Amino acid sequence: MSVVRTSFELKLTADDITEAKEEAIKRIGKFLNIPEDSVEDSVQLELKISYPEAKTYGDIAQNMDNSSFVVTAFASVKQSIAKPFGF
Repeated sequence: MSVVRTSFELKLTADDITEAKEEAIKRIGKFLNIPEDSVEDSVQLELKISYPEAKTYGDIAQNMDNSSFVVTAFASVKQSIAKPFGF
């Protein structure tokens, strides 16, 4: 049996860090077919927070008034638990 390295790059929106983390954990758990409370022990998670894409000063100013942020969640399955989830 070969080990498949699994990583994620998820785009989502959130109003705060708690919401971003919860949403990322929910989606990763669903994909890996594991309970949400096991996700943090199973993956390394990094969240990159940004405003929506802005090309002009006006876009930036408008984004600063928005309460939501664009979140990119990067995650990789820890090698110590790399096993065929759901198989």
